[in-house]
Amino acid sequence: HALRGPERLAIVDPAGGAQPIVSADGTLVLAVNGEIYNHRALQDALATPYAFTTGSDCEIGGALYRKDGPAAFAKLNGIFAFALWDAQAQRVVIARDPLGVCPLYWGHDADGRMWVASEKKAVVRGCPDVALFPPGHWYDGATGELVRFHQRDWRDYDATRGVSVTPAEWAGTARRVGP
Repeated sequence: HALRGPERLAIVDPAGGAQPIVSADGTLVLAVNGEIYNHRALQDALATPYAFTTGSDCEIGGALYRKDGPAAFAKLNGIFAFALWDAQAQRVVIARDPLGVCPLYWGHDADGRMWVASEKKAVVRGCPDVALFPPGHWYDGATGELVRFHQRDWRDYDATRGVSVTPAEWAGTARRVGP
């Protein structure tokens, strides 16, 4: 069971991007805060057709989850924090963008129920263990596992040891968008 109460500014699909975003068959329910910059390219690349119910850029999260499971979150280029309910698997999946631009807090109340919100004040009133949800991770409610989906080579010192970059090279990479 879940209680949801977001207010969302729909920019990409103001008429049809209301929340939660429910799949055409009603088995995926997505509550999301964010923007997915590469949503059109990801939609075009879907090998299996997905019946989009909105024009929202964020609905691609559900489509990719249906195709690849939570491993698909690594394909999203954008800022996001979301909770997805998969009715078929009886599973909640929570994810946050790699840099943590969109805020996401979580905690557990006295009865052990998980609370998730984009504002700390929504969680702190009922949970003694409020924490920031880690950026670049997803949580599997079925297993209780927290998984990092975003890992860049430059975070590993051995991958960057001895590498030198000139100021001109650094300036060139700072202008690029994407991986």
